[in-house]
Amino acid sequence: MWIRGRQIGGKTFCWARESYRYSDYEFKAASREGYEQDWPFGYKDLEPYYDKVESFIGVSGSREGLEQMPDGRFLPPMNLSCGSLLAKQVIERKFGWRVMPDRVANLTVPHHGRPACHYCDQCQRGCYTASYFNSPAVTLPAAARTGRFTLVSDPAFTTSKAQPGTIARPAPKLSCCLPRLLSPPASCSTPLPASFPKASETPPASWGITSWTISRSRARAAFLPP
Repeated sequence: MWIRGRQIGGKTFCWARESYRYSDYEFKAASREGYEQDWPFGYKDLEPYYDKVESFIGVSGSREGLEQMPDGRFLPPMNLSCGSLLAKQVIERKFGWRVMPDRVANLTVPHHGRPACHYCDQCQRGCYTASYFNSPAVTLPAAARTGRFTLVSDPAFTTSKAQPGTIARPAPKLSCCLPRLLSPPASCSTPLPASFPKASETPPASWGITSWTISRSRARAAFLPP
């Protein structure tokens, strides 16, 4: 269940840290399975960016050589429990299925100044040692070190100046806005420019993100508390 976080760092505190790469089984699903639309890029286009992200945040996992679940730049995997090891042996022997540890953004060795997980089992309360990835412990300090960073907490936008077809250029000052997700009525009910695409004009591949947000923004504002 996704909760509505109201803190700096947002859902990076309460996600399960499962970190899997999409493959062309997802990006080219239309060509493979005949439904929806292919993404306009493939796995090879994103692979170097997956590498950068994993190297930065620290992802532990095992290399399995599976086409449908590409390997990454992993730290050593977390060990399976005794019960999981027994299940792995039986499943692989009887069914020939692959059983592997989760690929998670939890450190198993020290990484970029952060210590390895010591298995205290308090992940749900926030990681005291910053051994799992979250923004306040990883990305925000890195941004602050650039000297071009301003942290703006709890904002709500009131106008939209973006236009279709324009490209955002990096500003001289780097800002990090952390809005309360879906909560401020001003953010949810702000009308978009009339030239922005409506739900029916949005490709199905992005329906869950783009078209729902555009077409239901006012409906959300009516049901969500301030």
